[in-house]
Amino acid sequence: MKTGFLRPKNILKGTVRTVANIPGWFGLRFMRKATGGVVKLMRPMYSTPQAKRKETFEQAQARLGLSEQDILMRLKNLRLQSWIYAIAMILSLAYTVYLLFSGYFACILALGVSGLFCFKFVTCRFWLFQIQHRSLGCNLHEWLQGKVKKP
Repeated sequence: MKTGFLRPKNILKGTVRTVANIPGWFGLRFMRKATGGVVKLMRPMYSTPQAKRKETFEQAQARLGLSEQDILMRLKNLRLQSWIYAIAMILSLAYTVYLLFSGYFACILALGVSGLFCFKFVTCRFWLFQIQHRSLGCNLHEWLQGKVKKP
């Protein structure tokens, strides 16, 4: 009959391992898996998609069959969308400040919502810039300078 598990050395080792299992207490394995899922969801937001075609604005307009009327309508819609996102961002920031001074921890979530509205606002404004300047593939530097480099 084997009684190795009853030895004081093994009992002490198992007890110390159970008591000193700090990563298990905090659920580090679960947090690592959950964080990995969030990273997988966020990665496409920060990676720049590569263009499948290298074409000018006029070539894209001809390929898609867009008239000048369609482009003007798209500009109008993008302006309206950007205003809606700007107003929503300001309102959600105001609500975030209210929650912050009220002592609610939900202000962190409200700040995240404000960030999403800000992201959509900036995206709409960037698209507007590209359409107004009739240039595809503009970069951040050109957008901030307000002018497009002509090749």
